[in-house]
Amino acid sequence: MDSLPLGHFRLLYLEPSHKDSPIRCRLVTFDLQSAPTYEALSYTWGALVFDHEITCNGLPLRVTANLYDALHYLRQSDVERIMWIDAVCIDQTNLQERTAQVRIMKDIYSKSDHTVIWLGKETNEDEAAFTVLERFRKLFAEHGQLDIGPMETIAYRLPLPEEDSRDWTALVELFQKPWFERIWVVQEAVMAQRATVACGPFSASWDLICDVADSVLKSGKIGLYLIEPHAPGVNSARVIRSLKNAHQSPRNSNWELIQLLRTTRKYQASDPRDKVFALQGVVTDTNSICNTVGYGSTVEEVYLAVAIHTLQERKDLTCLSNAGLSTYPQKPNLPSWVPDWSHDNNRKAILAATNQFRASVDTLPILSISSDHKVLIIQGFVIDTVAHVDTTRMTPEKIHVDPTSKEAKVRPMLEGKVVLDNYIKLSETAHRFPPDQDREEALWRTLCCDLSVGRSTTRAPEEYAIGYRVLRRLQNILTPEGEYDWEKDPGAKSMGLDLLHLMPFVSSVMRLSIARKRCVTSSGYLGRVTHGSVAGDKICILFGASVPFVLREKDNGEFTFIGEAYVHGIMDGEALKEYDVGNLTQDFKIC
Repeated sequence: MDSLPLGHFRLLYLEPSHKDSPIRCRLVTFDLQSAPTYEALSYTWGALVFDHEITCNGLPLRVTANLYDALHYLRQSDVERIMWIDAVCIDQTNLQERTAQVRIMKDIYSKSDHTVIWLGKETNEDEAAFTVLERFRKLFAEHGQLDIGPMETIAYRLPLPEEDSRDWTALVELFQKPWFERIWVVQEAVMAQRATVACGPFSASWDLICDVADSVLKSGKIGLYLIEPHAPGVNSARVIRSLKNAHQSPRNSNWELIQLLRTTRKYQASDPRDKVFALQGVVTDTNSICNTVGYGSTVEEVYLAVAIHTLQERKDLTCLSNAGLSTYPQKPNLPSWVPDWSHDNNRKAILAATNQFRASVDTLPILSISSDHKVLIIQGFVIDTVAHVDTTRMTPEKIHVDPTSKEAKVRPMLEGKVVLDNYIKLSETAHRFPPDQDREEALWRTLCCDLSVGRSTTRAPEEYAIGYRVLRRLQNILTPEGEYDWEKDPGAKSMGLDLLHLMPFVSSVMRLSIARKRCVTSSGYLGRVTHGSVAGDKICILFGASVPFVLREKDNGEFTFIGEAYVHGIMDGEALKEYDVGNLTQDFKIC
């Protein structure tokens, strides 16, 4: 391909033909500001196996199966279709061109007249899924968006599938399509003027997809148990709609890069650098990063540039909440304080992301980074040491429950009973609680990190105490077979309204337990620490940070960054009031 002048791009002219004819196209270069009306294609590359052939500018061009299928379905019989398709319109062998085109991709999608979101060839379930979407469309047209789960809602009197209908499974499978988990789709769908979702011969508007996603997430058990856990596309659609609304807001309240990186951490990219590059058109604070790294940079250099930008330029320590030891191996050339965005570790960021804590009150970060970018030097002080860690985690083998049996439905309760029994025993060594709280309150607040996690995150309400007591009461009559022995506590059957407080509490505990261990500190505090923590690790307050962090001291006096900590009783600045911070302050050299 000829090189592209600055501000130019190529458009693909897809020649009309009959269904079984070879696919032919040509590329034409245009200035972005004077291009003809065109459409953009949003799709997944899939496996990087280029085993299908089309003809482009009179020459054979190898493409992936998914792109070939898209061109086959999108080709019209009588007129050319003008499209922008990244795999063909960008010279993928030219790193400089790739970098330059990625930087204007936001404009390419926003200037297109229409974006086609290609989910792939149809499967046996897709017709049923699109039938459900059409039923939703009619429902929304008549009644607006509504909840579909609780029995008392109007939806149960309207033509939606029954709760046990196979049609819901078809909808789940639609939201499981790989497109929904690809990092590039965030920018592509956010910037689209209008978009249509296509799957083989079936299609629906992108707005309808988002409306359905919103409704099923509000829908009680249909959304909570059947759809949400198994269909990542539901949350993906909501994230994209939220970003699009922010862009269209008069205040243009764009997200910051670190916030969006955390939100999209589960998204997939064949090139780990794209976890950053794919977002630069959606956020506003990436200029300094884009000017220093590109496709000629290594993955480590790109991730390091993000960390330096966030820490040094924005003085934002929430970046650290995404870093540290985890269940995934860190890239060998990344310091422990630099997040490895190629792994799904967004669970570690949830405490700082809530904006509910003020562990260092209103102090400001005092930090620097070594000239070789290996060491973060940051001020703070050691507040405590991890003394005991409870790693109890039941497995199916230990509780003797067949995953296919009905007992598997109560496995979380069986596991939770053992975990909580052990933590209650461990907590007997704790003795430092807030003045107005007893041991039980400190325990249940620590279990949920004193947070209520739902559509929005707030500090845990007093009603969670009722949820905790209901949980313990049910656990105490739970048999090893997963049944409830009501004779042990006849009154448990008539707990009534108290049961309403159980699920919100349990839901928050479960979300905040992922990759976190329960612990007791040397000073007698109850806490939750990240998975990599062990007894002897230091719990530190870093100036400017909203939450404490766990650091591990090495023989040479330097530290390894482990991750966030929740320590009940020091999350709101108590440590700065209680201790002589001036004498305790030190420079932590973290590498």
